[in-house]
Amino acid sequence: MKRIFAIALAFALLCSLCLTVAAEPHVAENGLKCDHYKVNGVVSGVNAQVNVLEFNPADGLIPFAYTGNSGSVCLAKDHVADAQAKGYEVVGAINGSFFDMSSGAPCGTLISDGKLVFTHNERGESIAAFDKDGKLSVVTSKIIMGLSLNGQSYDGGIGLVNKLFGATSMSKRDITGHFQYYDIDAGDLADTSVTGIEIICEITDGGQLAVGKTLKATVTEIKTDSTYGATKVTDETQFVLFVKTDGLYFKRASVMKAGDKIEITPKESIPAAESVMKNAVSAISSAYYLVKDGVDLTDTSTTIIHDTSLARAWTAFGVKEDGSYVYWVSEEYGLTLKDVADEMVKLGCKNVIRLDGGGSTSMYVDGEDFVMNSTRQVCDVLLVVKKDSIKYEEPTTAPESSAPVESSEAESSEAESSSVSSVESSEEVSEESSKASASSDETEGGNGGMVWIIIGIVLIIGGLTLYRIGAKKK
Repeated sequence: MKRIFAIALAFALLCSLCLTVAAEPHVAENGLKCDHYKVNGVVSGVNAQVNVLEFNPADGLIPFAYTGNSGSVCLAKDHVADAQAKGYEVVGAINGSFFDMSSGAPCGTLISDGKLVFTHNERGESIAAFDKDGKLSVVTSKIIMGLSLNGQSYDGGIGLVNKLFGATSMSKRDITGHFQYYDIDAGDLADTSVTGIEIICEITDGGQLAVGKTLKATVTEIKTDSTYGATKVTDETQFVLFVKTDGLYFKRASVMKAGDKIEITPKESIPAAESVMKNAVSAISSAYYLVKDGVDLTDTSTTIIHDTSLARAWTAFGVKEDGSYVYWVSEEYGLTLKDVADEMVKLGCKNVIRLDGGGSTSMYVDGEDFVMNSTRQVCDVLLVVKKDSIKYEEPTTAPESSAPVESSEAESSEAESSSVSSVESSEEVSEESSKASASSDETEGGNGGMVWIIIGIVLIIGGLTLYRIGAKKK
């Protein structure tokens, strides 16, 4: 009996040792830690592949929201390639926020390098914002697009910023007749079925569209009998305002002429979010907590959008106690949001936020290319970039406190209701059954691998010694 026990013990320890060694994460020269392993789905029983990136802003790497095709969609790899072509040093990426699958229009707001790249007037939503040091704040945001024409103000006069015209249907109120804005960041926004007036504008103050700032411009040309998105802006100093023929502001637009003065002021209407949004280097929508301040919300929270027992591929990111970030994706339709929360807590995350998932789930790792490459086009990505490659400039006035801010429960509830109404999530339930993997269940990597190797060797030697003693006595 002792002989059998000793052999079994030695074998078990050897298997455990092998798993521990295999789980050691790879740390690249740029400070990005990469790990790939299997996790067993509690509900599905499927061993699903998980890919993890970990980094710390102290090492010069920060999260960075980005789109290479504003207002519409493209492959995650194309977003990454576009960012790299523009000089951003990208070392990692995951897919980003929700979008309307019927039109390809993003549901919410994106800020990148301090610029308001796309948004939807007065649409309440949950936003993850990052300051210049990569510090995260999650707030409920509702931006009002202020517009002034020759000194006459129209609060909320602009409906969409760099979005497909079809995105107007996502609003709780009719904004189809408002002025619509598009600039050099606009993707393929053309809609020849929508006719109206295009007002070509030249920026006069050298600024860019940003929350809490006023963009000043002069009208240079009026195009009547045009269509939505017909003029493609190729200069950063220009933008276009469009009003459809039967729109609310058509009569006002029809009397405009070259030389008219225009001012646009995107204003954060929720006081608790104002400072964060003004000082955001980048910000991304669809930021819903799975774990908040160490408390797992997957059993009780209503902010998660999907049933926490739904098994599919997921995308999430978390923040550890030391400020490190963890980007996390699961490859197969075998894990639930509850599984995601459990696993990321095991990795040391005190806050975990989900993004879009399902067929949108993607991850890029510098040096490994796409470890998960979705064929679905997505509206944006959350990159990991080298901090010194961003172009953000400090505000000329002293910024307010950038400490993480949480909006009130009432504000959050209103935003969540708005963000899911009349919008089809880009997540889908796969009809294909997941294949179980013969790989091991979840494994843990860490810096203590060498310690376990030594302990394992000692215990194996001990087991063999017991075997020899038993053999001699017999």
